[in-house]
Amino acid sequence: MLCKKKREDLARAALIEKQKVHDVLLALKEEYNLVEETISKLSNEIAELETKLTETRARQQALVIRREAAGNRRDVRRQLDTRKTDEALAKFEHYERRIDELEAEADSYSLGQGKTLENEFADLQAQDDIEKELEKMKSELKDKD
Repeated sequence: MLCKKKREDLARAALIEKQKVHDVLLALKEEYNLVEETISKLSNEIAELETKLTETRARQQALVIRREAAGNRRDVRRQLDTRKTDEALAKFEHYERRIDELEAEADSYSLGQGKTLENEFADLQAQDDIEKELEKMKSELKDKD
């Protein structure tokens, strides 16, 4: 349309502007693609860093647990190696021996005394009951065969 009016200079200027806009558009598209690539690379790097951070935190937690376990083991070893433990065990053994002595002394008092007639009858009755139960079990086994 401008060519019809013999305004060739205006048409030329419009075409130059169009070319400039086209060049700017191409440059912007190229820059946009570069920005997209950079964002993609940065996203991948962030994901890798997050993975490494998670792994590092897990290793840190494992180290904390190992440190606590080692400290607990050390404390237990200290307790086992102290003389207090040995002393406590010695006192316990002494106490146990004293109880054994008291029981033996109590038993020795009853050794000199004979069984009373009632005790002997009770023992015989208990033996008879055991014999009857044994015979009953034997007969039940024979019946099953």
